[in-house]
Amino acid sequence: MSPQLKALLIYVKSADKDQCWNSWKAVRASVFAEIYHPEMSLVDVIQVLCGLYIEAVEEPRFELQSPNNPYGLSSKLLAPIVGLHSIDLKPISVNTQYSIEQFYDAIISRMLGELIGARIDWCRKELWES
Repeated sequence: MSPQLKALLIYVKSADKDQCWNSWKAVRASVFAEIYHPEMSLVDVIQVLCGLYIEAVEEPRFELQSPNNPYGLSSKLLAPIVGLHSIDLKPISVNTQYSIEQFYDAIISRMLGELIGARIDWCRKELWES
């Protein structure tokens, strides 16, 4: 497990439930600023986060791809408009306009929400003793 994934998992697993960690700026400030650069762009944050998410999904012990947890690409792409992480809780039309930031914040929120549910019993010591 990379040090970057460790930092991200510690962040999502120890975050206060009321903490606003579901925006790219929050992830940048709380996790990536110290590792990379405090002024990372939206594109940089998304690229790093996607790489770390893929690293987590490819580790079977996190159980992010088990039959009981069907986290696929479609759930990420639909996150801005459908479900718990949608931008608006009311149905939207194709004429509704959102910012790029709102769109990607919804996807980031979905990805971080999935990481919150990742099993870490097998790596708990590694995460908090490093």
